[in-house]
Order: sequence, then C-alpha cells, then structure tokens
Amino acid sequence: MLMKTVSDVTSTVESADTSDHTGSPPSIISQPASTSFVSPLNVSTDISSTGFVFKDPASWPNVIPDSLRNAFIAESFSQALNIDFRKSARIYDDGSRRCLKSSMFYRNLANSETVKRSWMVYSESSGKVYCSAYKLFSTKENTFTQGFNDWKNSKRFEEHENSTTHRSCILASVFRAQKKGLLDSHLENQTEKERTYWRKVLERVIALRGLAFRGENEVFGSENNGNFLGIIELLAQFDPFLANHVSRLGDAGRGTVSYMSSTICNEFIELMTKKVLNNIIAAVKTAKYFAISVDSTPDISHTDQLTFIVRFVDSSGKPVERFIKFIPLSGHDGETMMNVVLDTLLEHDLSIMDCRGQIYDNASNMSGKYNGLQARIKQINPLAEYVPCSARSLNLFGSCAAECCVAAVSFFGLLQALFNFFSALTHRWSILKSTIHGDVIKSLSTRWSAQHDATHTLKDSFAEIRSALFQIAEDED
Repeated sequence: MLMKTVSDVTSTVESADTSDHTGSPPSIISQPASTSFVSPLNVSTDISSTGFVFKDPASWPNVIPDSLRNAFIAESFSQALNIDFRKSARIYDDGSRRCLKSSMFYRNLANSETVKRSWMVYSESSGKVYCSAYKLFSTKENTFTQGFNDWKNSKRFEEHENSTTHRSCILASVFRAQKKGLLDSHLENQTEKERTYWRKVLERVIALRGLAFRGENEVFGSENNGNFLGIIELLAQFDPFLANHVSRLGDAGRGTVSYMSSTICNEFIELMTKKVLNNIIAAVKTAKYFAISVDSTPDISHTDQLTFIVRFVDSSGKPVERFIKFIPLSGHDGETMMNVVLDTLLEHDLSIMDCRGQIYDNASNMSGKYNGLQARIKQINPLAEYVPCSARSLNLFGSCAAECCVAAVSFFGLLQALFNFFSALTHRWSILKSTIHGDVIKSLSTRWSAQHDATHTLKDSFAEIRSALFQIAEDED
C-alpha cells in the first residue's frame, strides 16, 4: 500500500509546479505510459476453431471450457439491440402473440433510475435471450442458460437478477478479468535515471510513518533536529544510498532539492491526502449508492471535531468504510449538523439522493424523530434509512436494565465506592497494588464494559481486596 501511494504521489509530483524547488539533481520529467486493454487469446481463432459462434449464445455449449472463458470475457458481448425481434415471437395457448422488446434490456429501479441489463444477450437464431455470466460460470441450468422467451412474464428478469447464483456469476467474471490481467497495469516503458533516484528518496522519506519534525532546527548532526531527521541519520548509517544523499544534499539550504525539508514534506503529505481522497470519492461514485456515518468529539484544543465517514460496496462486491475528513463544529443541533453533512457531500460532488443509509449514535440531536439529523435527512431523501449505532444501543440497554434493579444499583454503587476509597489516597492505592497480583479495581464509566471489568476484578481478587481493607484499617488506627 505504501509503495503504491509513493508511485501515485510520484506521478502527481511530475505535473506539479516545482518552480520554487529548482536545483540539482533535476526533478522528475518522464510520464507514465497509458493503460490499454489486451486479450491473452486470439478470440476469433480460438472460438471459430471450435464451431461456436461468439455472437450467438444459443451455440455456446452448456459447459464452456475454462480455456475459452478468457476469450469470451475479453470480448464485449453484442446484445443485438438494434435488430429485428420478429423471430422472438411466441404464440401462447390463448392465441396471443408476444415478442421481445428493446425496453426489456433495461431495468427500472425503485428510485425511477433506468439501468441497462448488460448481462442479457439475444440470440437471433433461437429468438431467445440468455444470461452471459450464467452461461460462462454457472454449473446449473435454468431458463436463462437454455434460453428465455416467456415475454408475458417479464418479471422473471428481475427475479433472475436478484438471485444469489446470478450475482455470484457476475462477480466471478469480474474476478477472472482481474486475475488473468485482461486490464494492463500502469507500467512505464522507460524510467529515467533522475526519476529512479528521487523515487528511492521518496520510498525512504515517506516510509517514516509521518513522524513530526518537532525539533529546534533542521540541521543534520544536531542533537535537537527532531524525530524525522534523527531517524534519517540512523537509516543512513546502514543504507549507502541514503548516506550518499544526506552527505551531498543534507544541509544544502534553500533553493536545492533534497526532499528532506519540512516544506517539501508538507507538500508531499498534501499531495498524498488529495490523491487518497480523490480515489475514495471516485470509488464512491463508481458504486453510486453509499451510507454516511458521523460522530463528534472534542480534540486536545477543545474544538469539537465531526468525523465524516462513508460506507459503500466496491467494484469487487466487498463492503468498505472510508474516512473522509474532520470538520470543526460550531453547534450540535439537528439543523447545523444537517447543513454540515450536505455541505460536505456537495464539496465532494456527491448527491444526498444517492445516500441509502445513516449511521449515528442515539443522541437526540442525531436520532430525534422530528428534529434530529436523521429525520431532517429523510425529509430530503426518504431512501436514506437510519440505523442507530448497535454498540451504543446495547450499552444503553444494559445500563437502563441495571438501573431498574435496586440490587444491581446497590452492587455497582459499592464497586464505585471501593474505587473511590482506594484512589482517594496514594498510600491506599499502593497497598491495593501490592496486595493484588492481577488487575486492580477500575472506575465505572458510561460504557457497560467497565461494569464487567470491575465485577470481574472483584470476583477474582475478593480475598486480596478484603485483606487490603483490613491492612488500611489497622494502619489508620
């Protein structure tokens, strides 16, 4: 992942303005080669030699040999949308006559959006339609492998699309294309000497996990040059390439490219941030539909920061969660939170109408039925279903259930009183720690797990805690 990020940043640096960093060695000048689609097989030769007609799914065998699947995937299927469908005519028992319509190649979603059924292929020889993915990868037979022509019951298309086997076959075709390298990687035909040099520098500089400079100066050899340059010096002792680079350009000063100053490193961080964020947004747009999750907490500067997260299903069918940004908050009411969410989506060119889920905690400003954030979002987009945080809900359930029981309230009050007693004086705490060999008593917090930990400690160390109490009583007497 790190090397991929370095590669992406290097490509970005190539097109960036480097007028403020002139000097020797020169900057990167070469550009990456363009991508291209290649087929590992000669499709026309391989398929024609078997007697199959590539554009006619009716001629495909029930079980397609694995050696030919790549050839089928490499070529785009012709859906035959612009031909005469009269051969598809079917006469029913009641005398009615129905034909395939071009509108059947499209599906209307619940949100009034129309999408193309790219999996559906028409055979002019049989007058039937077939599922290309099902024909390629399914070991089972159904009406869409043998040919479908029941035009009265067009709902069967949607039933087939929603089946688990159909979806698995679609994913199998995607995975096969990736595995067999039908899509070329971003490869460069030539790498110039300067580009190789600076890539090696970037690999070493960025691999330091973003350590802050935090030093009094940026001078190599100084004891106060901070973590970043200090580790660069340490690595240079065991890396001849880096040692040569530091000796030549370590303290060259302003106007000389070294990739080790705080200014250029901050630029690298900004470039990587933009690159990663752009990739995330592009993935969200490819998936189209997404869910949002937001929550806020104060930082060390006492500024309330809202964490903005999106969830979506990537091109491989895997659900993923991605952090977008921290947003300083000026208020916590539902309207303010709604404006922040809408502005953030607009900033990244994402439509709230494509949102299909909201995940928040149980606070009234978030989950309120009338004025909460979820209610305001649903007024704009009724399809954005609200899902409360399950961990928070479980915690509230446990806490409220315990508060209804007098014995439980008394018991947990005793646990908190024990913690308060021992932690009030350092002398008492030291006696407790010397007596207990495992975990000591912990304070009860709003998290239900804290009650569990405290109860577990009391159960395992009851005799030791009792002994500590007697010892403190004797000492204080």
